[in-house]
Amino acid sequence: KILIVGELGVGKSTLCMKIMERIRDKFSIGGVICPEVIVNGQRGSDAIDLLTNERKIMMRKRDIADFDGILVGVECMVNPEGLELSKKAINRAVSDKNCNLIVIDHIGLLEKEGKGILNETIDAINSGRNVLVIVRDNAIDSFLKKFPGQEFEIFEVKKKNRNEILDEVLDLLERKN
Repeated sequence: KILIVGELGVGKSTLCMKIMERIRDKFSIGGVICPEVIVNGQRGSDAIDLLTNERKIMMRKRDIADFDGILVGVECMVNPEGLELSKKAINRAVSDKNCNLIVIDHIGLLEKEGKGILNETIDAINSGRNVLVIVRDNAIDSFLKKFPGQEFEIFEVKKKNRNEILDEVLDLLERKN
């Protein structure tokens, strides 16, 4: 169970995509990744099911969101369709017995409130398979409290250590496979 932790915009999802690129031939990867997208000069994200490649809008800044969504904080709007895709992607990965790495991007404010993809993430962690979870730094403490007694390999991403973390996570996954 690997946690990639860091602040907004530090490169957690990008790091995760690099990890997946490097291990794709050794692992069957499922779950959800939410890469950054720039829309009208503003940061947002899309949700991508890693088994089906289905893609939906996940988050946009409130002032440019063209959907009715869930307000997170004061300026971010989460698209219910992107959230539903994320839930289904995680459940699909947990159900697929060939999937030996479940990626979950990301645990943040919604999950801190007990919403979002928290229940699906709990199922993935309890599945006994390799799980790589991206967690916002402002949600890590509440996330860990959901798993008393569970052991996680935690990597805190900063701009200056991304390459070292890439190598460390790859080494760890190689040993687990």
